[in-house]
Amino acid sequence: MGDKKINIDFLVKLKERSDQGVHSASVEDLHLLREYGAKDYDVVLNRRAKYADIVHACDVHPQFYFKLKKAKLSLALVHFLPSTLQGSISLPKGIMNLYAKYVLNFYARADHLVTVNPQYVQRLVDLGFSSARVHYIPNCISPALFHPLSAKERVAARSQFNIGSEDKVVLSVGQTQPRKGIFDFIELAEDNPDVRFIWAGDFTFGRITADYRRVKKAIENCPPNLRFIGSIARERMNLLYGAADLYISTSEDELFPMTILEACSCGLPIAVRYLPLYEPILGDYVVKCSNVAEYSHLIKSFFADGSQLPQAGHENSLKLAQMYLPEKVYAQWDQLYRTILADPLPFRGSRDPQTRGDKR
Repeated sequence: MGDKKINIDFLVKLKERSDQGVHSASVEDLHLLREYGAKDYDVVLNRRAKYADIVHACDVHPQFYFKLKKAKLSLALVHFLPSTLQGSISLPKGIMNLYAKYVLNFYARADHLVTVNPQYVQRLVDLGFSSARVHYIPNCISPALFHPLSAKERVAARSQFNIGSEDKVVLSVGQTQPRKGIFDFIELAEDNPDVRFIWAGDFTFGRITADYRRVKKAIENCPPNLRFIGSIARERMNLLYGAADLYISTSEDELFPMTILEACSCGLPIAVRYLPLYEPILGDYVVKCSNVAEYSHLIKSFFADGSQLPQAGHENSLKLAQMYLPEKVYAQWDQLYRTILADPLPFRGSRDPQTRGDKR
């Protein structure tokens, strides 16, 4: 490309549901491109798909589908597959099938796909996408936005969220839906009445959230030591993580949750459900639990007098965060962009691994 900057049309809806993980991941990717790639890339938002060297679609918004058709070279982020929606939203079977077909057609429209979890590479190949067009690049987190608080800042943060100085606090962040393990989290609060539990997040999908009425009723009748505080602006999340003692994810299905990256960057000890998808991205830096009983045992051990778990968890989280620093992830994006520009043979229009033609 010589000294000429590479033009990237970054397709993202920044004003829609800024509390979602996909949105947070897109913001981080945009930030690292502009900060670390300023000399090499000219990045614009939703403006010139027809003329850009690369069109980079962050989600499956219908407007982006048509822009992919105009692109000379395109890639799409894969943050979910149709199967991931089970346990998230509830729609008539016919509509769900149509949406699932649309999602796969959207991915097929792009020349290249990027997933944030390495195990999803094979899942996409199993769906018929060529392995040559599927790539893995993880999410990243900016330590400028998410970092440990000082003792004084922690006191102030706890005050903001009405948390006492001596309270033992377990935090979870996510949409209020069955797939996120909300019922297990409520059960954990019931099993540990001397610990305060906080859930940040709401019904992102409104009344079409899976088991909406059941979840809503469970929230309304939750134990007194559990608070559902709704969605918190991203710029305040560092304070919320810093005010907690332990972060727990009871989610039953994930790719690469931004909330875990945010929590570890804040130095918050982390426990997650044992999921094979977590192995290559989280390693042994987090505690893994298989059921409510194991989570509950961990909580009791964590808050026991003289426990070494808080300090060990803090150190492991900071080590994990170092793996996903923006400059490291940027290097992977830079390499991918240059690789696909050097060999821009289009795949779009088909999921058949043998098809390498432009079927527009």
